[in-house]
Amino acid sequence: MKSYNKITLAVRTGLLTSLAASLSLVAAPALAQEDSEARVERIEVTGSRIRRIGEMAPTPVTVITGEGLVDAGVTNVGDLLHRMPNTLVGLSPETSNNFIFTSGLNNTDLRGLGSNRTLVLVNGRRFISGAPGSSAVDLNNIPTAIIDRIEITTGGASAVYGSDAVAGVVNIITKKSYDGVTLDLSTSRPRQSGGEEEFASLTFGADLGRASFITNLNWTRQKQISFMDRDFLRDGPIAVRNPRSSEPDFDSVNEPGTIFWGLGRQTLALYSRTTAIHVGPGTGNPFTFTADGQARDWVYGEALPPLASGRVDYLGGDGYTFAENSYMRTPLDRINFVTNMNYEFNDDHRMQVEVNLAKTDAYGESSPAFLVFTVHPDNPFLPADAVERMGGSPRLGSYLAQDFGNRQYSQDRTLARISVGFDGAINNNWMYDVYVTSGHVQADTEWYGEMYEDRFYSAIDAIELDGQIVCRDAIARAQGCLPLNIFGTKQYSNEAYDWVSTDAIRRSSIQQHVVGASVNGDVFELPAGWVAMAVAAEYRKEKADTLPDPAMRAGLLFNNQSQPLAGEFDVKEVSVELSVPLLEGLAFVDSLTFETAGRLMNYSTAGTDTAWKLGLNWEVNDELRIRANRSKSVRAPNIGELFNPPGQTFRSLTDPCAVSRRDLLNPDYKDNILNNCAAQGIPADFEPSQEWYGSTRPGFIIGNTDLTNEIAKDITIGFVYKPSFFNDLSFTVDYWKFDMSNMIQSFQGPDLVRYCYQSSSIDNVFCPLIERDPNTFEIVNYFEKPINSALSTTSGVDIEANYRFSTDFGDFGIRWIGTYLEERTFNQTGFAEDKVIETGEQERPRWRNRLITSYSYQDFSAVLTMTHRHKSVLDNEWTPNQNNWNDVPSYITWDLTSRYNVNDNLQVRAGILNMFDKTPPRRPGMFSQGGFYDVIGQRLTLGVNYTF
Repeated sequence: MKSYNKITLAVRTGLLTSLAASLSLVAAPALAQEDSEARVERIEVTGSRIRRIGEMAPTPVTVITGEGLVDAGVTNVGDLLHRMPNTLVGLSPETSNNFIFTSGLNNTDLRGLGSNRTLVLVNGRRFISGAPGSSAVDLNNIPTAIIDRIEITTGGASAVYGSDAVAGVVNIITKKSYDGVTLDLSTSRPRQSGGEEEFASLTFGADLGRASFITNLNWTRQKQISFMDRDFLRDGPIAVRNPRSSEPDFDSVNEPGTIFWGLGRQTLALYSRTTAIHVGPGTGNPFTFTADGQARDWVYGEALPPLASGRVDYLGGDGYTFAENSYMRTPLDRINFVTNMNYEFNDDHRMQVEVNLAKTDAYGESSPAFLVFTVHPDNPFLPADAVERMGGSPRLGSYLAQDFGNRQYSQDRTLARISVGFDGAINNNWMYDVYVTSGHVQADTEWYGEMYEDRFYSAIDAIELDGQIVCRDAIARAQGCLPLNIFGTKQYSNEAYDWVSTDAIRRSSIQQHVVGASVNGDVFELPAGWVAMAVAAEYRKEKADTLPDPAMRAGLLFNNQSQPLAGEFDVKEVSVELSVPLLEGLAFVDSLTFETAGRLMNYSTAGTDTAWKLGLNWEVNDELRIRANRSKSVRAPNIGELFNPPGQTFRSLTDPCAVSRRDLLNPDYKDNILNNCAAQGIPADFEPSQEWYGSTRPGFIIGNTDLTNEIAKDITIGFVYKPSFFNDLSFTVDYWKFDMSNMIQSFQGPDLVRYCYQSSSIDNVFCPLIERDPNTFEIVNYFEKPINSALSTTSGVDIEANYRFSTDFGDFGIRWIGTYLEERTFNQTGFAEDKVIETGEQERPRWRNRLITSYSYQDFSAVLTMTHRHKSVLDNEWTPNQNNWNDVPSYITWDLTSRYNVNDNLQVRAGILNMFDKTPPRRPGMFSQGGFYDVIGQRLTLGVNYTF
């Protein structure tokens, strides 16, 4: 048997002990385990399909234990992943309230490359996505109570796992067996009302010799947070035009045009719950109505200085108050059922069955519908004094449809997934794994408080005819229109309300089917050791479809139009992975191993592509190990990008080929523009008609079946150092860089036209999306399709340090995990001037850190955790004449959790999250960013765990 040196044993032992320890995170290098008194066991570590004995993973791996989730005080996997320094929030309940079809989803985003570029596995196998058209997994469907550990590798892993593993892999490994029954209850109570959480979990299982199983049923409820629930959201930051901008000595270059005025509850003096009628120029001099329909003067609050647009808002008074109609956190209910069953046929062959059932209910809310229309003085619902105020002329009316209620939408998602696998030993050197998984998600969205917009406009425009109040439009009357009185509160009949109001629903489903097999083992022996190999094959088919309500498809509802989606693809893949020992037992080379992998993918949509990986693991001595990896990863376009249904849009366009535009062209691209216009046969004296100039032009937003794969080239170079002179201290440092090309990006009509003609020739991705009339040469159509045009570079350094020590009065642990962002650039077109530097902006600060300190003594343990975001800016291209709030301060929160074992069966927990009630920076663009800051506030957590 191969002997293990000090660093191998130390890191391996660190992993194994961490699975039972109370630390939140475990060191990055994940290692195999060995029973020194029995046969050697090989294990598979995320990032490689080769099962290894005690060797360090070829790519950096960070491990979060199930105990670590408990110590973090969270009941959702996403809540902890969102706090990791190497991730951003893809979607979460704090960021998805205003995204109708994704409300309540929980996605993670490694390296900030996008949640669709992060592959989430469960026990090394693909998991079905959470939303139709997307590939991102909804972490709500994976209960924390059954998680053994989470392994995160943050390097390109497409060569091993296929598409989507561009930024890395999150592999959630569940417990395989359990003997007993455990009940766990917990609650979280914020200092300010709103955002409360409840959790209940029942875990039971049995070890019956060759057969074993573990089952978990849990329920979680987290409540809504509105802006009115939090003092730092109720009175938000207000930005106004700099009062000095109108003074003669104003320096328009060095003085900000817009300034932070202060905090307050901002009101837009335009919309009214009882209808506003504006009788002056523009939208000025309004009057409104009492609840019983009598005209009254508009009550203004305290006037604010003019905004940048020139509009004047108020503090208080009549109108639309932003905070009263804004919501920060989506309420979410979850029920999860998971059972894992294992049966050993003999010592060498085993069957595994995993069953996942989940139901999540999310609820989104936004302001009532806000509408602008013409009010005619002959409307019989108007009282006489209102007609007099109108001067007998039609006037502009505006209405906040509070009587119809807030626009609300519920998301009802159900998931069913089964995975059946067989694994075991072919002989002493070779092992196999065969599995099939099948998953289905039904995601239904229902809207309440909706209205038929055209019906509403017809119903409020009433006249008196033959002594009866009726709708003015005869066609609408024939269709059943009933007059609706909106001058006051609930002045209308129920029948009129029913004619204009409605609920709507969109049904959608997702299917995923996977069949896979792999073998791995030793091929032959070299002087430095055995060459190991893994060979895998996989077939996968995915399908998604949506069916919106007929009224939504027809565009009859207020601000709510959707078309059916139907799309599918399948992919066949094979991969080979090799681990080749090159040297062993030399000076400064205890061992040197070459790692490589290759994958061939054949997509029914994107065609054939390849991914590969090259790596070196150099064990210098007992204290130092160095690793380097270079890989190519790919992401195939998802169903939404390929098959999104057409939806019409209208844009204002200018035509760079027009004679009248010649003197206005960008001189850097003028030659390209003129050459491209000529290449399309457009006459040199071409000028669009006045009719073309005088209207917005129609186009379509639609998917693109011609998309090809995104490509990422990444490199990782790092080391693990464990000094012999300092026991239980270790450092891990890894430099990483991702260069992405062919990234999928969408553009609006005006940008399509601009980039088409600025390109070096008409052979580009933009020109085919524009249609001209063959006779007039006018642009008559355009297609806002996603295209492969964008580039990005992201690089940085991950640092982890770990130290544990024991004393007579307890055991202590300290772990620091930090990520430094060296570079982040993004270019949506490839044109030099479109390159944007995002390094150090609010979404991507230079430094993000997490410091975990733990203490345990006998039956008591506690964990203190600091989460840090470095100071940043809102916009790297900011100039002093824009505003005076570009700087974003650093942000730190502290969490304290504790546990006490009352006896062998009972454990109690208590904690304070966000101990010092740190709020987001109260500045424009910062105060409501739930993806970057804690918007729940200080909260107390209590829990109890009892094992029967």
